[in-house]
Amino acid sequence: MAKKQRKPRKGFTRSKKQWEESIAGHIGKFIDNMKGDDLLNLFAAGVCAFGGYSAAKRLGGNETAALGGAATSVVAFQLAKSMNIIAGGAGIGFLAGVGVIDVYDPLKAVVEKEVVVPVKKEIIDQWRLWGGWLPIWCKEGSALQEWLFPHE
Repeated sequence: MAKKQRKPRKGFTRSKKQWEESIAGHIGKFIDNMKGDDLLNLFAAGVCAFGGYSAAKRLGGNETAALGGAATSVVAFQLAKSMNIIAGGAGIGFLAGVGVIDVYDPLKAVVEKEVVVPVKKEIIDQWRLWGGWLPIWCKEGSALQEWLFPHE
């Protein structure tokens, strides 16, 4: 019985055109084998990655930190999809912290009432005790002054 003849493998010694054809063939097979759920998961992971990237940039991170935020958000997305309640809660909590899931708005009234208003009142009371003197870091028209004394 004769041995089956194999095609010689190309390896890394291909021309540019052969590489392009090979990559296009692999991408085509990937897309052909993709299901609807896979496409939705890919889209959702992309949204989560963008959310993590933009959150890290908003916090002042450099490019490396922003890419780390993107990767961490994709991991959090996978955790959020898991059937384990602890892992799912951790993933949802992280995605909410990044801003992908908008859970801050329902809590905003509670946070505003219980945290922001008392702190703001204490700062204003202390400011009045100081005779109206504002420290140098609270210049006219600054964000802190607008927060403390809106429309004054």
